[in-house]
Amino acid sequence: MRTQSVKFDFNDIGDNPSRAQISDSCKTLSFYLRVDDTALLRGSLRAIPAEIIDLIDVAVAVHLADRLTHRAGDYIYDIDVVLPLHCPDKFNGRLLLPDLEDILDWLTDDHWHFQFTQRKSAGRQMRMSLD
Repeated sequence: MRTQSVKFDFNDIGDNPSRAQISDSCKTLSFYLRVDDTALLRGSLRAIPAEIIDLIDVAVAVHLADRLTHRAGDYIYDIDVVLPLHCPDKFNGRLLLPDLEDILDWLTDDHWHFQFTQRKSAGRQMRMSLD
């Protein structure tokens, strides 16, 4: 089977619209996204731990990458996702990253690769550390 590469490069995801880019061999497109997770605070939570915010951001990035990858023919897609997180070391480790990539490979029949980087801004203010 033939392969096609597509890269999703996200900026810090937050309450305000942030820019992301999709690149393939032909073009680069930009789009904006924001995450409003204030509904999570309506229950007993007083703050959302940074690690949970990171999980939400990973889920948003995976959903968008999967839905926005234009699949055609009998290609296998190499989907690269660059995503800033509060705690990138926890997601880049040997215990999580290979399993995340393997399960997405299995679910989509594509090849997923992640690069988690350190956020540049604090982002959503509803966070605290689980430490």
